[in-house]
Amino acid sequence: MDAPSSAGLARLFKLLGNDTRLRLLHVLERETEVCVGDLADRVNMAPQAVSNQLQRLVDRGIVVARREGVRFFYRIADPCVIGLIDLGLCLMEETNDSKSSRREPGAERRALRTEWAERPRSDLGGPSFLAGAPGPEKSAEDEK
Repeated sequence: MDAPSSAGLARLFKLLGNDTRLRLLHVLERETEVCVGDLADRVNMAPQAVSNQLQRLVDRGIVVARREGVRFFYRIADPCVIGLIDLGLCLMEETNDSKSSRREPGAERRALRTEWAERPRSDLGGPSFLAGAPGPEKSAEDEK
């Protein structure tokens, strides 16, 4: 991996490394498309705070918005995001398992790993939300 790719990946992980954004993505994964007010209710936050976090995800191309009257509905734009979150949960489970006792990964996790490893890759070397997506160099929110 070259330096620009690793820097872009680090920015992406920093963006996704926010518990609020992960909770929002989890709701979007489960419910497909949700308006800001409903998302705010699901994560117990103010709609403006949710909107601010969603805008960061929209700017990166991870989430897209659709306007219907005065309401905005959001959905995950790239299915790679769901796989990435699933892999993170898998890794977290494996890490927690290794603290108590090392065991062979279950069939479901082995299948997930195999599916992820064998997925088609873009000509640009990664998912679409990595390829050419502009990202802020650094922001105060990304530091959190």
